[in-house]
Amino acid sequence: MAVSISGITLSGVFSSIDTDKLVQASLLGAQGPLNRLTTQKTKIQAQQKAMTDLQGRLSDLQDITDKLSTAATSQAVSASSSSTAVLSASASGSASEGSFAVTVNQLATAQRLVETTGKAGTDSLVGAGQLVYSYGGQTITRATTATTTLAGLRDLINNDSSNPGVTASLLNVNGTYHLVLSGKDTGAGHTITIDDVQTTLAGFDTGDFTQTQGAQNAQIRVDGFPAATWIERDSNRVVDAIPGVTLNLTKPGDATVTLTQDTSTISSDLKNLVSIYNGLVAQIGKYTGYDSTNKTAGVLQGDITVRTIAETARRLLSGALPGTLVGTDTYTLAGDIGLSIDRYGTLSLDDTKLTDALANDYAGVLKFIGASGNGRSDNQYIQYTSAASSVAAGQYSVEVQFDNNGTAITARIKAPDEDAWQGLDIQGSTLMGKTGTTAAGLVLTTVGQGAEGTLQTGKVYVQKGLAGQMNASVAAMLETDTGTIDVSEKRLDTQLADVNKKIEQQNTYLDNLQTTLKDKYARMEAALASLESTKGQFDAMFSALDANANTKSS
Repeated sequence: MAVSISGITLSGVFSSIDTDKLVQASLLGAQGPLNRLTTQKTKIQAQQKAMTDLQGRLSDLQDITDKLSTAATSQAVSASSSSTAVLSASASGSASEGSFAVTVNQLATAQRLVETTGKAGTDSLVGAGQLVYSYGGQTITRATTATTTLAGLRDLINNDSSNPGVTASLLNVNGTYHLVLSGKDTGAGHTITIDDVQTTLAGFDTGDFTQTQGAQNAQIRVDGFPAATWIERDSNRVVDAIPGVTLNLTKPGDATVTLTQDTSTISSDLKNLVSIYNGLVAQIGKYTGYDSTNKTAGVLQGDITVRTIAETARRLLSGALPGTLVGTDTYTLAGDIGLSIDRYGTLSLDDTKLTDALANDYAGVLKFIGASGNGRSDNQYIQYTSAASSVAAGQYSVEVQFDNNGTAITARIKAPDEDAWQGLDIQGSTLMGKTGTTAAGLVLTTVGQGAEGTLQTGKVYVQKGLAGQMNASVAAMLETDTGTIDVSEKRLDTQLADVNKKIEQQNTYLDNLQTTLKDKYARMEAALASLESTKGQFDAMFSALDANANTKSS
């Protein structure tokens, strides 16, 4: 240990012992608990990183299943036109496969009026007065002065903040300039009307204008109907003649609109599902497995949270989908549409099997994947109405007692995988799951005619589709505060905070131990220094005595 003499620090100068090494050795021996805590901290941080990674992968899985869960209501249909020169077409999810013969008789146009006489130049004066016109249910008055030019009148119309949709321009016809008034909107109902009574501007009455294009509706027929008249719309974009189809009319003529099922989107989305799911499973295996080469365990080995993630999805992919009914639903197993999972938990998609399933029952495939909120009942007196997203998919048992008037007087329900019955709220002919029960959000309707004075029993099947159920499971795992991921992350945060606190305590202990040891060895050196000084004094005294004795003897 070092000792300071006249500002110079020396270690073991009197003891000949390297006390610094003794202190470091003592500290090293006392660092066992700190080292264990540091190792524990590193492990917790690795677990936190793994949980964050899984959370991101689950979010990706949630996104793709969320998209697929609407497959039944947004089935992809593509539209094509046999003559894009006549019209083009696009389709939404509500369109059905088929073809339609469309005849375009005329296009919707906007009205255009041209002032007939004209002026010698754009700067020609139009005189004082007022031009009064109506358009779109509004009447507009534009006042001119003796110095207003033809270009100035144009600008008065265009720069009017209350202009309902009339554009003014100037047409040059061999050096003569004419005022042109154009309506913004197409359709027979959008006409420009000059008020001859209130208009005092000379040369701008109704009779002074020529209509070069009339305001007219588009006229079409679909499959020759109606035979004697036309389907009329005020726009060349017709959105409601054929359900789910938008027609963009270009010119009069004939075209065939063909609607075909677009299987590429659902196939691509399912492939994305397989890729994202397998990436999640592979990462779970890495985090929970054992590396025999490096002889190291995964950072989440033994974590029940992670096992739950894989097991939940595996149940949905390997068994009959809850809410489906064999013999009624075309597809009840993931394998029916080409999805299969092996014993290692790896998901695969058989393209050929999917293609065949789509060709056999396109709507059935979409329903199996994304039948969110669908349902049925096997009893005509107890009908399925709706189910909230919180209602679990599966088979529910229902009993309803009707009085002699056919009114439900008692009703109860038993949820899937439950043994106990739950009461249903009765509001007239509507039955609703009670708040706080597993059937909350389920709505049924009773039809009492024919069921008077009887106890009716039945099965109600609630469907969410494969993607909908996977989405619900993933959403539950990602739920803030209650989700398995958030619970695990908070547990790890608590553990890390506790370890950090203990590490801080250990560092404080080691700092204090180092100070104590340094002080101890410094005191030892000081004591040795004092003894060395005393020894010197005695040596000097004995030397003096010896010298004195030698002098007397001589």
